Amino acid sequence: MRRRRRRQRLISLAYALGLLLIFMLSLLLLPNDTGLGKLLWGARDPG
Repeated sequence: MRRRRRRQRLISLAYALGLLLIFMLSLLLLPNDTGLGKLLWGARDPG
């Protein structure tokens, strides 16, 4: 019983990490003309 619970926690943790990774990747791959992309790239170099 304990082992199963531990495994479930590990799976949920891996799931959360995967979501975070996908979120970060999507932020990096955003084109410059979208609102968020403009904010990010504008903050990086306001040139």
